[in-house]
Amino acid sequence: MELVGKWFESGRAESCEATLIANGGEYRVVTIHGNASDGLLAEVLVSDRLGNLERKLELPDGSLFATNDNDGVDDIFTGVGRDTQLIHKIESNWRWVAVALILTIATTFAFFRWGLPLITHSVAQALPHKTGELIGENTLGFLDDLFFEPSQLEQARQDEIREHFNVNLVPTHQVDKDISYTLHFRAWGEGDDAIPNALALPSGDIILTDKFVQLTVNQDEVDSVLLHEMGHVEHRHTLEMVTQSTFMAVILAVFSGDVTGAGDMGIGLGSLLVTTGYSRNFESEADEFAFEHMLKAGIDPSAFATIMDKMMRFSQDADIDENAYADAISIADESSELPNTTKDDSWADYLSTHPNTQQRILRAQRYAVCFREGISDCVSGRREVD
Repeated sequence: MELVGKWFESGRAESCEATLIANGGEYRVVTIHGNASDGLLAEVLVSDRLGNLERKLELPDGSLFATNDNDGVDDIFTGVGRDTQLIHKIESNWRWVAVALILTIATTFAFFRWGLPLITHSVAQALPHKTGELIGENTLGFLDDLFFEPSQLEQARQDEIREHFNVNLVPTHQVDKDISYTLHFRAWGEGDDAIPNALALPSGDIILTDKFVQLTVNQDEVDSVLLHEMGHVEHRHTLEMVTQSTFMAVILAVFSGDVTGAGDMGIGLGSLLVTTGYSRNFESEADEFAFEHMLKAGIDPSAFATIMDKMMRFSQDADIDENAYADAISIADESSELPNTTKDDSWADYLSTHPNTQQRILRAQRYAVCFREGISDCVSGRREVD
């Protein structure tokens, strides 16, 4: 049996017309110059058949024979006990194609749903503290340039909150002693467009917006959110976010072939924080950190429920009446119901990715029950509001 194709001498890119002659388990390649190569078919490496693509036969002497005669190649090597059509058979059968497609989708989903978070969590936990400091410094500058304005709060109020944070919260509730916490105040928007929020950077920098401070009526409300943000830092949530976004950028570059954005990997943490926020798991974990430490510090976790509800109401352009709100909380404690809030917890693009705000308020109220009963070890979900 003969195959017509091209022969490439070992180590050279030039080719010449050639014929491969197969007979009795042996082959011989003939060109216009005579015999070019010969040997045993069993020692020839054959590329798999993929549609009508050219087949390549790697010969024992290092030379290469290429041909478009796929049927001829299959006939020759099937005759010597070699199956070179496995992939071709699979891609020619729609059932196998469907199975392969389902497996590919399932594997891809599993990787991004469970594999990537596990990898990025391990990487984030292993990164040195200097990494968080560098990212935090760059991110704070990014936020100041594009989103924030200098705080308009009275300096005395800023100093009061900052001193309380440094004296009463950080020494008592800091788990990782290598973190250097710093509290910042910034204005984010003006008037009705002002945004009440708090952000934590991996460096230990925590930012409180003016509107957030203005919505609070006591120190417990401020502390509840500061402890929540400390939870993000202690659990390295922001480092996981930037690590995951970097992995995603690399994967995208590999598959798309576009590496022009590689220099921007990791720099977008500020954008992530102000546009998508933390994941649901991160928020829940930070909530648990705050509630547990509030119990240890003798702070009523209902303060967290109060400020969360006020922030949600403000985001929905509702007027906040402090007296009416206090009455609503009192009624909620007595009737085991929370203040009436809508099911739409969207807050620009930020709260949309957070756990349902009412669920977070309910969890805080469960911890508040433990607080009222003097229980300092309250596992969320095991106690219900009476």
